Amino acid sequence: MSLKNTNSLIPNDYGIGKVKDFVDIKIKILELLKLQAMTMKEIGVALRKERTDICWYLAPLRENNQVRFTKLRRCSISNRNGVMEFTANPDLFEQDNQLKLF
Repeated sequence: MSLKNTNSLIPNDYGIGKVKDFVDIKIKILELLKLQAMTMKEIGVALRKERTDICWYLAPLRENNQVRFTKLRRCSISNRNGVMEFTANPDLFEQDNQLKLF
């Protein structure tokens, strides 16, 4: 008989090592983006991860406003035009022109 902790936020089959790796990669992405604005493909090449994996790491950072979109440009790796560039440098964040309601 196995007991499962149903209150845990981490599934039982999802090892603690994987959670630590997820956090470590998010920290590396933040460090990279503080130094230079990059596309997801450029981040992936720098960290030796697939671009599709970078999406999973970047999403929570964007939701917490730690990383923001800066502009569309040509990617230096894929040479595709109109690719989103991201930064974690607050000096490069666009200023919100919307009036504060509260």
